[in-house]
Order: sequence, then C-alpha cells, then structure tokens
Amino acid sequence: MTSTIELQVSAKKFTDQVLQTLLATPRPLPDPYLGMQLQRVRYSAASLRRDVMASYRLLHVNAGQDQGPGYNDINARQTQLAVDVTVEITAEPNIAAQPNRLATPDVTIDGTLVFDLEVKQSSIGVLALETRFRDLEVGISLPSIAGVVDPKQWAIDKLKSLLNPKPLKIDLSDTLAKGLQFWNQGIALDATGNALVIRAEVANDGNPYRWTDFYNGAITERLGGADWAVVALPGDLSLTIQTEIWGRLTQALGHYRVRTVDVQYSGHGDRASFTITPYLNVWEDGVEVLGNVVSATFGISVGYEAGKIVVEIDASAADDLADGIRAVIAGFVAAFVPLAGWLAAIVLNEVLGVLLDEVSHKVAEIASGIDGLPKGTTVEDIARFQYRARIPFTAPSALPGAITTFSADAEAVAVGGTWNVTNLSPGELKVTTSRFARNAPFVSCGVLGYSTLEAFDADPAGSISMHAEAELTSTGTAPVSVDRVIPVRMPATDGSTGLTFVPGDNALPSKLELDGPGSLQLAEPIVVEVRTSIGVVRLRFDQVTSTVITLPELKRLRTQIKANLAYCDAEQIPIWWLKKHDLISGGPDLTAEEIKAKLLEETVTTIPAYY
Repeated sequence: MTSTIELQVSAKKFTDQVLQTLLATPRPLPDPYLGMQLQRVRYSAASLRRDVMASYRLLHVNAGQDQGPGYNDINARQTQLAVDVTVEITAEPNIAAQPNRLATPDVTIDGTLVFDLEVKQSSIGVLALETRFRDLEVGISLPSIAGVVDPKQWAIDKLKSLLNPKPLKIDLSDTLAKGLQFWNQGIALDATGNALVIRAEVANDGNPYRWTDFYNGAITERLGGADWAVVALPGDLSLTIQTEIWGRLTQALGHYRVRTVDVQYSGHGDRASFTITPYLNVWEDGVEVLGNVVSATFGISVGYEAGKIVVEIDASAADDLADGIRAVIAGFVAAFVPLAGWLAAIVLNEVLGVLLDEVSHKVAEIASGIDGLPKGTTVEDIARFQYRARIPFTAPSALPGAITTFSADAEAVAVGGTWNVTNLSPGELKVTTSRFARNAPFVSCGVLGYSTLEAFDADPAGSISMHAEAELTSTGTAPVSVDRVIPVRMPATDGSTGLTFVPGDNALPSKLELDGPGSLQLAEPIVVEVRTSIGVVRLRFDQVTSTVITLPELKRLRTQIKANLAYCDAEQIPIWWLKKHDLISGGPDLTAEEIKAKLLEETVTTIPAYY
C-alpha cells in the first residue's frame, strides 16, 4: 500500500551510464542536406544540472462541491542532462575527393547538448523516463557552414534526427494496492548534486509545497555510498502489515474476532523492526464474550548481510494464538510489497511461504532443504516460534549490479546496491583497400587439381580471375554499425559482366569483396559509399595496374597453383614424383612436414600490397 516511493541513483553513475549508452547504441547518420554531411558526434562528458525554471501540473481530487480531478500548477527547477560533444561536418564533394579514408571535416563544432528530463506514468504503475532535446549550446559564435543560412539550426535538426532516445520504462505496478495509481510523479536532482531522484505518489492531494520542494532539490539523499537505492516510507509498510494481518486473522481465527491490530515501527541502522499486537475479541456460539479480549505481541525484523536478506520472526509471545500464527506470519509477506515487491517479492514469498506450512521447530529442517528455494537459503530455528532466515538476494535485471545495503531510520527504509557501468571506448574508422589484382584459380586436392594446372598452362588469361576488397574496422571497443552500402559507380552485377559484389556485414569489422573474370576491363574505377555510425566513406577500386599479363606475374600465379597442389599431396605422393613434375625444387629428400613448411614460406599471396 504505497503512498510514496523513490528511486535514487548516483548522479555520477547515471551520467557515466549515459555516455556508455550513447557509445553502445550505434545510430545511423542522417542523410546529407544542402551538400553537407553530419559525419561524427563525439561525446566527451555528461553532467546533471537544474539551472532553469519550468512549470509543472499536479493532479489532485477536488474536495467539497467540486467533484472529480483537479490540478495545481507550480513553478520549480527543471532537471537537465548536459552532454559535451564535438560535432564534425563534411562537405559531400570532400568525401568524394578523399576516397578510402574518412575525409577531414570541413566544420567542427564544440558544444553541449541539453536535454530536459521528465517522468510520466505511461500506464498504471509504470513510469516512463523521457529525455527531451532542448538545445545545442555553443560558444560565442558558431562556425559557418557553406551554403547553410542558419548553421546552428542545421546542426540542431541533424542532431535531433540522430539522437531520439526512447523512454526508459520503470515498472512499479507491484507496489500499488489494487485499484490505485500514481497521481503525481517527477524527477529531480537533490541539492547536493549527488543523487538523481524519481518519486511517485499515490496521495491524491497534489500538495504544491511538497512537490515544489522536491523539484528544487529539498530531498534527503539515502544512497549511503551505494550507486542506487529504493526508498519506502515506514508508514506505508506499517499500514500494509496492519491491513494484511487484520484480513488474514479475520479469515483464520475461527472463534476469535479482530478488534484492532497495532503496528509499531522502529528503524535502527541496518535493521527495520515491526512490533505487531493484534487485539482479539472472543466469541462463543456466535455471541461475543464481553470483556474477554485476547492480545499477543510478536516482532518481525529485516536486515541485510553479505548478499543475503536476513528475516527474523519472533512469535514466542503468541503461543496462545497458535492456530492463527500462520495468518500472522503470512501478513508479513505482503507487508514488504511496497519496498521489496518491485525488487524481490517473488523471493520473499517463496521463502516465507515455506514458513506458513509449519509452526514448530520442523520449519527450519524443512525450509533449509526444500526444492525451489534460492540456492544457499538457510532457516535457523532459534527457539519455539522464533526463526531466522538468510535468503540469497541479488538485484533484479531492471537494476544492474548487486544489492549491498539495507538501511532504516525513523523516516524511511531503503535498499541500495551497486551499478556496474560498462567501459566501452570510442574508436576511429580505419579503411584498408586494394586495387583489382589477378587471382590464381581455385585448386582442388586430387586429380582435378592437376587439370587446373594444365588448363592454366594452356590458357593463362582464361584461367585467372580478378579480385579486390576493402576492410573497415574501428580502433575502439564500442560497436559500430554499417547502415548502408551504396554502389555509386559500378558495372552491372546481374551476371552480364561476370562481376560479383559482396557488400560485407552490418557491423564492423566488415569486408567488402569484388570478383570478376580475368578479362574484366574497367572504363573507370568502381566507387562504393559505405555509411557507418561513425562516418561516411567512399571506397575506390582501381583497375589492375596493367592489362597485359607479364612473365613474372605468370610465374607467380603458376607457383601458387603448384604450391597448393604440393601442399595437398605432400603426405600422399612420393617426394621423387613431386620433384619429377617440377612441383618442388630438387635437392635432398624432405619429409612431408618439411615440404609443407617450405611451401608455406614460398606461397605468394593473391592480394597485392594495400594502399
């Protein structure tokens, strides 16, 4: 029965994660406009600030004669995300004039991207953290861009097209009682600048003073050295315990009737304690026994140690209510829904559900070895109706890292943990290309291989093929996408010319390959444009240096065929036969392994030297 819940995140961890998310999510560069291409956005730093004012609308339920929902408008500080960037812009003619490498940018803009952070309820109990582009802040003057009247607006339009982050969904629906919703929610940076806080309220009063203080940073930071923390109010937990236990006792106690349930909370450091006293009237034959009131007190405390939730239940004072102990203990599970429901309701329900099956020392024996409990769970039988459970507990997938802290004081109960941020590094686009070169025919091991050699000797020009390739890589660890490969100038690849084109992969590293017949003649170089998430590059594949096959080149190609054949047959054909057929040079006899090693040294690559 949550009335207020907070998610606090270390501002430093949040901004570190923002930079890593920008690196980890490649985005296609927008198309060129007015002859200019946005080539690269380099992210250098991120920070949070609240320097501007904004208007917020708070919803509430009208009182008195004004029925239905109403609202209050307030003015308070706007929390913003600022990302320092370097924007590189290149003219299309310069990209074309500098093939096989990333062209030098014509315009470089150093500035800061500013985003407004907002939280809305996208559906019942589900919050959406939205990042809205607000501005590009630059220095005193913005560099001019050829052919562009308003260079800042040009840059903003392209950056908005490139950076369009989707809302981050945070599901808190498990913290809500049936039929309730969050009336107001928001995000703010605390006054110290250390914590970014998301708050959601079920309370329907839309209190303008409370929310103005929140947006202005008047927030108690409860990270306690952790990277994130989920914060709940003790009053919410106590009310939930009271309601759940009242309902369960009403159903389970038979001749008892619940008069009231008193719940007292105390928070002391790393432990939250609840003292619960149900007051019961005794009924006999459907008639209340006046003056006969039964009460008993038991306690529940929750803490955390070394990766485990520690739950202690002391119901030793409630022996007289043995028949109802199951219901009393069961109420505890629901009591932690506001805090642990989002993080660990399933775990706590599984473990504490075991305790509902027995109310004696057998609980410990059964629970410690039962199937379905998290591995490493132990339940200790301290004394009659006193138990201590240690439950392995890790952070859910919604929050990266692990749970490390549990804290409680008079105002709040908080669970906190670590946030593991990746360490991707941006890289430079590296391009390696080759011109077309003659390639020896494929050699099959066996009889067919020797027919390949005979065909080459009979018609060298008809046996060889042409091959060119380009490889694109990044020097960093951040992923880079290949978004489009566009043939700018290329002969037909429909079979009429014999040319084939393999455009490579959709991410770096990527290799593009061109193959054609030995008779391939290019009127002009082939040009291909490759659009990656870190730059647009033009690749140029030139014709073979000479259209005439020289004698040294014939020898090189024939040597390669011979080397491949000898490598295939070294273990099967006698050495004298290889020598006789001029497949290896004369001299002392060599073993098969020695022949292989020698051939590997002598084999000539099919691809000429790279540019």
